[in-house]
Amino acid sequence: MLMKIIGRVFVVLIGLVILFVSVAKAGLNLMAQDGEMDSLRNEEVKFLVNFEDGETVSGTYKLPDAGMLPNHVFYGFKKVRDYVWMTLSGGENKVKLAVLMADKKIAEFQKLTEKGERGLAVESGNEAIDKLEYANELVMGAKNVDAQSKQIRKQILWAGLAYREIFHRNEKGIEIDSEKYTKLLTRIDGWNKQQEKNRYTWNY
Repeated sequence: MLMKIIGRVFVVLIGLVILFVSVAKAGLNLMAQDGEMDSLRNEEVKFLVNFEDGETVSGTYKLPDAGMLPNHVFYGFKKVRDYVWMTLSGGENKVKLAVLMADKKIAEFQKLTEKGERGLAVESGNEAIDKLEYANELVMGAKNVDAQSKQIRKQILWAGLAYREIFHRNEKGIEIDSEKYTKLLTRIDGWNKQQEKNRYTWNY
């Protein structure tokens, strides 16, 4: 009797996993449509940067809505869905998705800061940089450097500059371990300097 119950529970769990993956795949296919990822971006971040070679550039970067935050009870399902999406994606769409997830993390940082969840905010800030680094690894590993690839590289550069602006804009709201926040700022500054060296290759 017990084995039958365990067997039924196992079958139900397998069914739920299959259903979850199917729904996630359908959502991914919808997002992968031309322009669909860009349509999710609705918040503008303006920034001004002084490059080390003396050039000053102003830019605008659009962020998506954060959606469900890490302090939500069902946030774990969102993380699983994102993992499934990344696993099922490939090529250019995988890079775009990685950038989108990085941007959603920085949007989380803003929302969490506003809500006073400073510890979670710093975690989301670091995860945003993690995902941006991953996106950069993907695009730099591509064999062909076409116009679309250059555009994505420019987007990654712009994203890092926008993240820095957001971190500094919210600096006063982060009244937790100053060492952790200083490390976050140092990390994004180091990332941007690294990206700055190659910025002319994609004709921004």
